[in-house]
Amino acid sequence: MWNPDRLRGKPSLVLAFILFAALAAALAGVCSIRRRDAPPPPEKIAVGIIATDNAGLVYIASELGLFSKHGVNASLKEYEAGSSIMEDLKQRKLDFAVTSEFALVREGFCSNDLEAVASIALSDNIRFIARRDRGIESPADLTGKTIGVLRGTSCEFFLATFLAFSGILDREVRIVNIKPSDAASGILSKNIDAAMLWDPYAYRLTAALGKNAIVWDGQSGQDYYVLLTSTRQFVDGHAPAVENALKALAEAERFAESNPAAAKRIIQRRLGYDNAYSLWAWTESSLKVCLTQDLLIHMEDEGRWLRKKGLGGCSGMPNYYADMYLDGLEKVDPDAVSIIH
Repeated sequence: MWNPDRLRGKPSLVLAFILFAALAAALAGVCSIRRRDAPPPPEKIAVGIIATDNAGLVYIASELGLFSKHGVNASLKEYEAGSSIMEDLKQRKLDFAVTSEFALVREGFCSNDLEAVASIALSDNIRFIARRDRGIESPADLTGKTIGVLRGTSCEFFLATFLAFSGILDREVRIVNIKPSDAASGILSKNIDAAMLWDPYAYRLTAALGKNAIVWDGQSGQDYYVLLTSTRQFVDGHAPAVENALKALAEAERFAESNPAAAKRIIQRRLGYDNAYSLWAWTESSLKVCLTQDLLIHMEDEGRWLRKKGLGGCSGMPNYYADMYLDGLEKVDPDAVSIIH
């Protein structure tokens, strides 16, 4: 047992002991402060995306380490269509879904568990492509033809708009539900006469058909929004992670604005695009993090169309304003939120 009487009459030992005790206390305090100040480990988030340039900000943030910088560890999972992403989001296999706003519009009829966290792109990449050798030179020639489209996507809404503007009734054409990859092969094999597709499927099909392709703008001048969507449960329980993910995407947007050539190279490399398509695709999307009143108006238009067609399903007209999570983006960039509230 330690006996303090041993130090009596030994000033040097007393001083040494005092210094040692003080140093030990100081080191213990420093270690305690470091433990308290140490940042928490990055929160893991799973993000479902369609492998197109519409997810450009996600790819840029991932490539530059911006998710990690802002405290989230993002894993990306690629899908062919937004409907599949939404299913995995609802089943909690994902924390975030990157899809067109139409996917959220459709889900709103049967679920109030999903929220738009932000729009991360505006896109004009949907084309209507037909075969000239099937006697198609103008939209009027589509009467009696077979048209492929993936149901439950923006392409379905834009096909209806395209046909209406062209004065063609639904009953005057045969519309078949088909995946984009299968639609391209279907046209090439003449199983279908035309299709409404998004890029890169539309671009590749146009190139494959060559002079036999006739192509029209599928969106009639209306861009669609690419949303970052999550569940209310995740947003309520992980608000800091949502905010940090938005910080990463906002920084990716600033990088793309100030370094467009480098941003294009990142997206091209991640998606395996060739130079020609990369240049084409860059002009089709505007990479921007925002929540705008125009988005809300566009969603309500699509919701009314779904309800009119009897495609909404479970309920009356949803309140899409209630599906907007504004708090996260308002904390990150208040100027990016223009929804009236």
